[in-house]
Amino acid sequence: MLNWPKGHREAGAAGVAFALLSVAIFPAVAPDMVPVLGASPASIASYFSSHRMQFLVGNYLGIAAMIPGLLALSYLSALFRRAEDNEGWSWLVVLSSGIFAFGVATADLVVFQAIPFLSAPGLELGAKVASDIAEAGFALAMLPVSGFALAVAWACRATNALPRWVAPSGIVTAAISFAASLGSIWTPPFLAGGGPVTSLALFVFACWFGAIGVALLRKR
Repeated sequence: MLNWPKGHREAGAAGVAFALLSVAIFPAVAPDMVPVLGASPASIASYFSSHRMQFLVGNYLGIAAMIPGLLALSYLSALFRRAEDNEGWSWLVVLSSGIFAFGVATADLVVFQAIPFLSAPGLELGAKVASDIAEAGFALAMLPVSGFALAVAWACRATNALPRWVAPSGIVTAAISFAASLGSIWTPPFLAGGGPVTSLALFVFACWFGAIGVALLRKR
């Protein structure tokens, strides 16, 4: 029986906190959707002027989510490393792909945080440029997220350190995230970065990561 590293409750709570903070942006932007990649300067300036404070707070919470996310990631990596008895290397793939995914997402959220300040009259072009960079980055961030989900699925299959559902659900999460990343290339309204598919991928990933946090809390 695998002897888990100490701190599984803290790591589990961190995973749940990551999920809750990550989805906080959704009620912040409702009932309107954030303009997608390629939207007009006027629609971008209008949206962010109308939703300035609620968007800034929601996006801030999204950045804050990275702190508990990294804590949970560190514990997962330590768990897989112990399960491999320090001889395998799937834990290293989990750790490096997770840091990469969180890093890209954080950089993208920083750009998002600047857009409301560029939505004042006369700065519409700046808001357009920042919005397109952020929305393209949102879609592209789903590519390392997909890799991270696959890494966790692989490590779970290799070690049996977590419940069996983690691996297949991780593969589904990776597939949805990969589909969302294509919104950086093709921009029909449903697929374009920042559109429904990207939002769905973020929601699915957050729920999947949060569910892993629950599994850590309910250690068997």
